[in-house]
Amino acid sequence: MLGVWALRAWFQREVREDDTEIQDKSLRSWIKRSIGETPVILDPTLTERTSLAFQQYMYNAGFLDNSIEVKTDTMGKRAKVTYILKPNEPYYIGNVAINANNPLLDSIIRKHQKDSKVLPGARFSIDELDQERRRLSSIFRNEGFYAFSPDYIRFTLDSFSDVSSINLELQITNQVNGEGHAAWTVDSIEIYPD
Repeated sequence: MLGVWALRAWFQREVREDDTEIQDKSLRSWIKRSIGETPVILDPTLTERTSLAFQQYMYNAGFLDNSIEVKTDTMGKRAKVTYILKPNEPYYIGNVAINANNPLLDSIIRKHQKDSKVLPGARFSIDELDQERRRLSSIFRNEGFYAFSPDYIRFTLDSFSDVSSINLELQITNQVNGEGHAAWTVDSIEIYPD
């Protein structure tokens, strides 16, 4: 992949408008447009932004104590940026406490807990927490809480108890108006035959 990028930059640099080796102007134009790649100016702010994106990605994957070393080598008009990622040890989920503030929601969570990927001993991942929020929200809607959304589910993290584990507390918050969540039921169904 990197070889392709270097080749594209070479085409952009080497195929000039006044090039006499390539007689056809449309071919020269096509090479520059389709195969060639415009040179990019090295920008330290973009390098820093890329470094922060790498750090955030590793953090979301459970490597909370990560670090990155950025090396920039300049060779004439060219520069090479190398990112050395140091993820360190991953964090794992310790205990998972449930604070639902509603006995019905609490029982639904416990009933479907075997299908959860957020379990003690699993590697900590922000993506897994987001998937768990969506999964529980879908279950709650199917159980009659039709207005429930993932925004009502929060995870509180506690990493002070152990070096490599994180204790989680799953919290169900009330609706925006301060009211608790209520399950809706169908009172009666009437069928009128034709």
